[in-house]
Amino acid sequence: MIERMFKEPKLLSTKDSTTKFGTLKNYKHSRSLNAIALNYRETVEASKHYPIFFVKDGENGFTPVAILGLEDKSNLFVDKGGNWSKGKYVPTLIRLYPFTLSKVSEDGKVSLGYDSAYEAINQKDGFTMFDSDGKTTESGKKVVEFAQESYRLMNDTKVLLQSVESAGLFRTVNIDIGESDKQKFVLKGFYQIDAEKLNKLSDEDLIKITKNGALHTIYNHLDSFSNFSNLLNKIS
Repeated sequence: MIERMFKEPKLLSTKDSTTKFGTLKNYKHSRSLNAIALNYRETVEASKHYPIFFVKDGENGFTPVAILGLEDKSNLFVDKGGNWSKGKYVPTLIRLYPFTLSKVSEDGKVSLGYDSAYEAINQKDGFTMFDSDGKTTESGKKVVEFAQESYRLMNDTKVLLQSVESAGLFRTVNIDIGESDKQKFVLKGFYQIDAEKLNKLSDEDLIKITKNGALHTIYNHLDSFSNFSNLLNKIS
């Protein structure tokens, strides 16, 4: 999913002390994303604009995703100039570009990677991640803090969704969108919350998903279904 944004991924190191990173000015890098992972906090805002479902990453558990397109490698919210649709929420991992979480050590420290094909590298108005002594610059610290917080929230999201999985609330679904032949799309490989099972939860399980915050994410997911019209309006 997120790998599609990175044409030439590279691990960031102090050897990149002379590399300048220009400010992110457009979202061309996300054109091939028809879905993007979300953390539980941003599902509140994302649910106002995009349908939210879930994907399962093997033994790593479930992650909520915003549906951005109805076909593979198609983001309907980025125009030819790379502009994001006005007024629509831009997900965290897309805003973090050209950086990405590359590796997390046992003590929780995050190593960063970046896209060396990023079009705003080595521009005059760019910032460096390291100074000549190999120390992280103030601008670099802000990037690291943003990345660390993003990782923490993504990890917390998977943890809180474990209680949802334990309660048996996830079910696979093929998402059928549109009625006419011209606007008929099917999205596969996603999960949604089984509303019937949710309504029949035991008090014990309901208390668990309420206390850890998972219930808010569930409601954001269920409330987001009306946003399929935003996708269909983009292709009509």
